[in-house]
Amino acid sequence: MTLATCVLFAAALLADGGFEQGGKDWRIPKKLCSVQPGAGLKGSNGLVWESSDPAVYRFSTCPLELEPGRAYAFSGWVKAEGVKNARRHGTLTNISIEWKDRNGKFMGMFGTRPVVENEEREPGWVKFAGRTPFLPMNFGSAILVCSALRGTTGRAVFDDIKVEAIGAETVLSIVSSAYRDVAASGSVAFASRCLVNPHRDRVEDLSAVFRCVGTEGELRVPAKVASDGVVRGEVDVTRLAFGANPVRIEIARRDGTILGEREFVFTRVAELPKRKVTFDGHGRAIVDGKPFFPLGLYSSSREVVELDTYCEGPFNCILPYALPPQAKALDPYWEKGLRVIVCASDFTGFRGTKLKGRFDERAYMARYLFAFKDHPALLAWYIADELDVCLAGSLRERNLQIREVDPDHPTYVVLNNAERPADFVEGYDVVGMDAYPIGNTGGAKANMALVSTFGEGAIRGMFGFRPMWQVPQAFNWGWSRPWAVEDDDARMPTLAELRNMNWQAVASGANGLVGWWFSGMIRNLKQKGKMDEFRQVWGDVKTAYGEVAEKIPLLLSVEPAPKIVKKPQDITARVWRKDGVLWLLVVNRTYEPVEGKVELDDGQTVEVRLDGLAYRFIRL
Repeated sequence: MTLATCVLFAAALLADGGFEQGGKDWRIPKKLCSVQPGAGLKGSNGLVWESSDPAVYRFSTCPLELEPGRAYAFSGWVKAEGVKNARRHGTLTNISIEWKDRNGKFMGMFGTRPVVENEEREPGWVKFAGRTPFLPMNFGSAILVCSALRGTTGRAVFDDIKVEAIGAETVLSIVSSAYRDVAASGSVAFASRCLVNPHRDRVEDLSAVFRCVGTEGELRVPAKVASDGVVRGEVDVTRLAFGANPVRIEIARRDGTILGEREFVFTRVAELPKRKVTFDGHGRAIVDGKPFFPLGLYSSSREVVELDTYCEGPFNCILPYALPPQAKALDPYWEKGLRVIVCASDFTGFRGTKLKGRFDERAYMARYLFAFKDHPALLAWYIADELDVCLAGSLRERNLQIREVDPDHPTYVVLNNAERPADFVEGYDVVGMDAYPIGNTGGAKANMALVSTFGEGAIRGMFGFRPMWQVPQAFNWGWSRPWAVEDDDARMPTLAELRNMNWQAVASGANGLVGWWFSGMIRNLKQKGKMDEFRQVWGDVKTAYGEVAEKIPLLLSVEPAPKIVKKPQDITARVWRKDGVLWLLVVNRTYEPVEGKVELDDGQTVEVRLDGLAYRFIRL
């Protein structure tokens, strides 16, 4: 492709990113924004935002010519002058892309971050860069947004904004239902997610096949591409060849043209390996051969002195940040009977490490893994938190490295968007979703339904294959946002809210709970002498998690039970059978009373009435 062609293609995506045409095709609100000669880089035109009133919120936008199945990189330069916000610290300006589906429904937004190694063109200018995920098949339209956070005052100039297509990828992922893609018997399901531009290729015109190595040569497993781009296939393990062999998915047009393909390695063994920690086909953790429901909180190595306080609660595990890479660091937890999810993300490239290059990072990671992998307290490796989608490939590599070094313990990631588990599905063994609704909406009433919405979205994104250890809110947002500490909604969740979030998480599919954040309670209450508040808060947390602990025998039951086929929108629900008795958990996702019918696939219909935030276990 020639340089001229590149320039033409880039120009078609975003009009007048340098504002030399006065902001052609941009929507620029006159009250706060304008294109000014001499304000941009090297004396060029620039888009100026300027405000002295924090109550006035305006931003400039430009339509983008994007298409489904592609990902896009975007960047721009910003010069902030006297920019401040009484409620926010850090970066106050941003360049982002927002998109909607074909029906005009908002689908998502991705922003930019300051580039770490910034090549300053002129003093005061900072480059911002970001990347979208691969846009879904129901993508409709997108806009680029230049803005400052609500409540910000000052002056900022935007210039040299670019949007570039960085590739089209038809097949985004391929995974199996078997833990770590190893099986000895039974059936195994394969699943893949593909993206096509429906304006060029209709889903109904596509075919799919999983190509495997069978006992008698190549084994083809035909599959259908669903309307959402998901492809599923299933095969009996006895039909697959022994050993580690590739499984490849191919997506083809009717004329036989291969539109996309991807492969991974699946291993058939005579007997499953004996692992210290593994997962069964129901998503249950199996620890030293026994089912285990992780129940714990995030903490820090600094709070190791508070373990006696922690162990007043019903917890069987803990996730402490900043452990030194020495096996003895786990001894205090093991002495208290706690399993430890070891944080192996703080020093990585995902957290702004100073390590130079991938080799250096891999070597450091290996040393960290070897320090802990044989300790009896180790439950799992916590390898990433709230990643940008552009790091999906890096996470996949990190996951593979850990599998090689330590086959005995799973990898755990935590994400904060219901769509992200699908983007990273090749990069983890178990996922957590951290919807924190209380105090996270700038004064508006909390959207409690986010907890189960995130959980249900994660299950879909993982094809139902991966287990889920959810991260319910057990902290005050004001502890993390000092500028918002006086907000009415910056508070610790009430006991009713703690219970609701825990049980929403369980009802939406969680196989464990690791709440955030024990250290916050210690540092912001106990260590500041706020003992009455600490006793109240800590007592509520112990009560809410204790109620989950009491139900663990039921939550771990895998006796066959009917499935839920219909329920009210404001209720989330789950069914178990224990000792022959059927139990239905129903949880109100709102603050208001709800009622309705829950229908099971065995023909039973259950009338449900719940007060705001309430939950019930109903014996059927």
